[in-house]
Amino acid sequence: MNTAEDQQFATLAARSALAGHSLVRSNPADGAAAYSAMHWGFLKMLPTLDAAHAFLVQIGGAR
Repeated sequence: MNTAEDQQFATLAARSALAGHSLVRSNPADGAAAYSAMHWGFLKMLPTLDAAHAFLVQIGGAR
C-alpha cells in the first residue's frame, strides 16, 4: 500500500540521506506517525512530515 504520505516520506528520507542524515518514522500502525532525523549521534524528533521537510530545508537538503 503506497499512500501519498508514504511517497512523501520516501522522498524526504531519500533527500535526507543525500544530505547525510537518516530520516525514520514510527510504525503508522501504532497510531500517528512520529519522525526522527539522525546524524552522527544527533537526534531530532519531528512530529509531522511538514516538520521533517522544514528541517530538511534547514540543513540544506531541499530545494
